[in-house]
Order: sequence, then C-alpha cells, then structure tokens
Amino acid sequence: MKRILLALLLACFLATPAYAKKIATFGTGSGGTYMMEADTDSVISFRADAGIKYPYEVATTSDTLTAAETGKTLLFTGTMASTFTLPTATVGSEFSFVADNNTVMRVDPQSTDTIKFSTGMVAGDKLVSNGATMDSVTLFCGTANTWSIKAINGTWTDGN
Repeated sequence: MKRILLALLLACFLATPAYAKKIATFGTGSGGTYMMEADTDSVISFRADAGIKYPYEVATTSDTLTAAETGKTLLFTGTMASTFTLPTATVGSEFSFVADNNTVMRVDPQSTDTIKFSTGMVAGDKLVSNGATMDSVTLFCGTANTWSIKAINGTWTDGN
C-alpha cells in the first residue's frame, strides 16, 4: 500500500512541470489570459494573438527623423527621390529604411556624423540607394557620431 501511495505521489509530482507556475504576467487579456507570461524557469511565452509589434512609418516624401523615433522602420512608398535626415548619432540609436518601389532613397546623417560604408565616406556624406524595389538598410550607432550598417540590401553608394 505504501508503495502504491508513493508511486501515485511521484506520478503527480512528475506530471506537473516546474514551469507551470506563472511568476509574472504582462499586459491584459480577456478570459484571464495575458499577453506574456514568465515561468519559474524564466521562459517567456506569448499569447498566440499578442505578437510583437515594431514601430514603423510609411513615408512618401523626405523626412527629418528625431532621436525619439529610434528603432523605427521607414517604409518608403514615394514616387520621387527623397532624403531621410538622421538625428545626431547617439549610442543605442537605430533606424531602418525599406524601399517599396523603384525610387531613390538618400539617408543623410548630421554634418558631424559618419556612416561607415566605404573608406571614402566622411562626416556628412549621404548613403544613396540605386532606386530598386526592396533596397533596404539598417543603421545602428554603437559609437557616438558614427552610424554602422547592421544590415543592407541592394546597391548603395556614397552620395557625398
């Protein structure tokens, strides 16, 4: 009898995973469900319909970005060549640009900032796409006054 009782207790213990207990919840949801839940093993799970949304903007003409917009992706849908002016390159800033059509995009840093693209680029030089659909670039600042290329697609040149 003791063996059966011990076997049942052990089975119950093993059937309840350690991560079943939620130690944190984030957001709100209907029916007592939450956007994100963290378990005791520090595993974060997302509700299927919660997803992660990233800041973006559909741009049709030139735009001057601000430091508050860091992390934003600009989807360029304009029909005329346009220039996107970056804010001062401060550590931790990041911007992405994606062309949704065949139009030239120019990414213009501040006059004291450099985009590390080619050896000939100096402070203030623009990065210019060739105008093909899906040209894209993501710039990240890891050193003050310097934009580094995190990802790039298409043909880009030094626009001086």
